[in-house]
Amino acid sequence: MQGAIDWSHNLLEERERVLFRRLSRFTGDFTLEASEHVGCGSSIDKVQVSELLSGLVDKSMVAPEQGLEGSTRYRLLESMRHFGLQRLGEANETIDASFRHLEYYAQFCEVSNAKRRSGQMAEALGDLDENEDNLRAALRFSLDQGHLDVAAQMIGDLWYLWYVAGLFREGIEWCSQLFDLDPNLSDETRAAALHAYGTLLGSWAQPEIGAVMLEQEVDLRRRLADPARLAAALNNLGNLLHDLGRFEDAEENLREAIDQFRTAGESPTLALSSLGYGYLHAGDFEQAATLYGEALEEAAAVEDAYGLALATTHLGQCAVHQGRLTEGRVLVEEARERFVKLKVTPGVANADFNLALVDRDEGNVVEAAKRLLASLEAPDAHWYLASQYWILQVVASVIIDYAFAAQLVGVANAYYDRADGEQPAVILEDLATTRHLLESYLREAELARNVAVGRRLALAEVITMAVGALHSLIESVDRPADVEC
Repeated sequence: MQGAIDWSHNLLEERERVLFRRLSRFTGDFTLEASEHVGCGSSIDKVQVSELLSGLVDKSMVAPEQGLEGSTRYRLLESMRHFGLQRLGEANETIDASFRHLEYYAQFCEVSNAKRRSGQMAEALGDLDENEDNLRAALRFSLDQGHLDVAAQMIGDLWYLWYVAGLFREGIEWCSQLFDLDPNLSDETRAAALHAYGTLLGSWAQPEIGAVMLEQEVDLRRRLADPARLAAALNNLGNLLHDLGRFEDAEENLREAIDQFRTAGESPTLALSSLGYGYLHAGDFEQAATLYGEALEEAAAVEDAYGLALATTHLGQCAVHQGRLTEGRVLVEEARERFVKLKVTPGVANADFNLALVDRDEGNVVEAAKRLLASLEAPDAHWYLASQYWILQVVASVIIDYAFAAQLVGVANAYYDRADGEQPAVILEDLATTRHLLESYLREAELARNVAVGRRLALAEVITMAVGALHSLIESVDRPADVEC
């Protein structure tokens, strides 16, 4: 293989060889625009890259492939890329090509962030999906080479896309690596990085630490006199304060966030939804529905597709928890369709969870099991780490293996006891109802023993067991009855 690549490489014109080795800096596929930025430089002008790239494709050194929406992208096979990286090093161009690669993807992050801010969420998420390998490579280079301001700016631009795509762990890891290096950043850049880190940590079961970081961001935003970004910081801080049970502090921050959004001439949809979540969290569904209704009107006025989806799903939740199951199903299904179009995976998962509650409460346990199964088989596709435990406790309410159901109750109880924040009232009420139901099927000592067993089980093990229990339930109902001859 090495000999064949070497032979093909020797047949290239000199400028084709130069472009080929520079393109080896890409990880995964790339666009013509990206190749023009990374490939130009000494001996190659930007306008020459397209023709040279076509030559490399014709000579099978670069492979074309179809991207989203029918766009053309390019890729070096891994053996070709390894060969090209060796040539890049021999030419002493590795750092230069890597910096141009970083420069391009840093700008790419700014553009993607601008897209999602202007309501083009689906397109921005598509950009993330197609370019995630190169974005990771650029971030890695920026941290390794000490370009911490660029890394922080990229994280500040990307964090929300990580959030809505369910990539919390990746976002948290990049933030952690950045702050471990104790970067010397401008107030604006530090505020953006704190916003990313605090929000991601808060959503992934560390609301106390996340709230501290967002409080630091709020202080910076006040100094910077940027009402729109201050509003966003106050909004996210308010959400975490809700999770910590500090409802008065949360409402104070969220009310100010609404005012700051309006001062900046922006829609307060998100802050209204966050304020509604606080009442939903506390079990005041009527007040929550009122605020979600206001959020829906604000989102519709500015054609905010994400805001519409978010408010609609929460209105559906309110209806479900108030016993209006048909109305709730219609609203949540509408929200689910919106999230699918936007490619917001956690939104889809959240809708499926709420539809599972409707199916269960209507007696459609098999449909509920199918939705819960889909959620469990995508463990990272949720807005909150706690969501996995919420799903498991609902699994406990539909399966017919009552001993294991009691263990799931124990799993949920153990997590809720050690979590920093408080769980929504409706979740705790639902868990109490399930435990009470299990008391009808298991003796007191047997129930207590299995709950205690569940408290010691590891999450990964429990999810595997729950998936098996749901499959068994579905198969037992779907299996055709034996026919007597």
